[in-house]
Amino acid sequence: MAIRLASSVVAIAMIACAALAQAAEDPLQKPLYDICLAQDAGWIGRGEAEVQANCACKARSEAAMASPEFREAMLTKGAYEGGAFPFGDYDQYQRRVLTDCPKLQPLMIEALCGDPAAPPDCRQALEDMISKMK
Repeated sequence: MAIRLASSVVAIAMIACAALAQAAEDPLQKPLYDICLAQDAGWIGRGEAEVQANCACKARSEAAMASPEFREAMLTKGAYEGGAFPFGDYDQYQRRVLTDCPKLQPLMIEALCGDPAAPPDCRQALEDMISKMK
């Protein structure tokens, strides 16, 4: 029993370390990863290891799409106040993140469409969009 518990703890620690290492490849990934942990942890995973892995994936996608202005502001000032969406077209952003990070697909659908203010066709629209990406 103790060996299984220790093995589980070691596996979770390895996943967390791998997620952090992946987030460190591009200098912009680290602040994006930290923002994800702070702002998206409520929907982006069901446990600490899943949240960390999904945030690392999302940070990689966002870093690849970041505008030069956003990148410079985040890396030099630690904040972006440009006002414009920093990852290009929002629909393309969603498609890219959901393609790069397929584990986010059901989580994002639930997060966006589980809101009482979401349009009634939200779930179907997102499911259609995702099915067309495959």
